[in-house]
Amino acid sequence: MRRIALLAIIALLTTANQCSTTPEPIETVSIRYDPYSYSMAKLQQSAEAECRAKDKRYAVPVSNDVNTQAVRWAYMNFECVN
Repeated sequence: MRRIALLAIIALLTTANQCSTTPEPIETVSIRYDPYSYSMAKLQQSAEAECRAKDKRYAVPVSNDVNTQAVRWAYMNFECVN
């Protein structure tokens, strides 16, 4: 009986510990560009350089909707991941 109770307590403590850990914050970078004339490859290179400065390996573009009728400059957002 004591073994079962001890195993149940260990299982509960293990589950509580896993639930209480906070996830790693998402690092993001924003690169300014001209929406009328830009190179996605250059934006990607700039974003990856920014992410490497934050000790991350890759830059993944995040959905970016730009109203080109309303802006002259826009920002492309990237998430930094390992």
